[in-house]
Amino acid sequence: MRQRCDHAVKDFTALSCIATSPSILVAHPSVPADNVRELIALAKAKPDQLFFGSVGVGSPPHLAGELFKVMAGVKLVHVPYAGGSGQAATDLIAGRISMVFSPASTIAPHITAGSVKALAAATAKRAGLFPDLPTIAEAGLPGFDSGIWGGLTKNERERQIARQRKSGQRHDVLAAEQQGAA
Repeated sequence: MRQRCDHAVKDFTALSCIATSPSILVAHPSVPADNVRELIALAKAKPDQLFFGSVGVGSPPHLAGELFKVMAGVKLVHVPYAGGSGQAATDLIAGRISMVFSPASTIAPHITAGSVKALAAATAKRAGLFPDLPTIAEAGLPGFDSGIWGGLTKNERERQIARQRKSGQRHDVLAAEQQGAA
């Protein structure tokens, strides 16, 4: 049984972004779109007929796909995979799904081999691995930015509890010293 987490988002304070990874929108070579504008036109012409894979519901690739759907005004079908991006990439290469938003480092070998085609970087800036690849924002959806990042946070509530404990321990030491002096 899962234990309930009693921490709310408001309990955390962001400290720093420690890592970022560009995400790339890639499609199977059979998808008749070679850029973002063509993909949007195709998706509008064939609602719910293009499938995008992700590493699971709520994952950065899933959220990138949902953002794309909203911003482009298209209907795509989400196919969540468990256990990392390997299965989504395998199914993309096999043509079982149409497209994925994938970390550049994960999908780069498949782009280079030609087993998938890169349409655009999903981040605000171009991906270092593919500097000639436009961003989705440059290619037709201004403002699109959906990279992968990790950061450090601190839990303010736990900090307050620790301070209270420490303060209580100091109080106990002072009380014991005062009793010993009497």
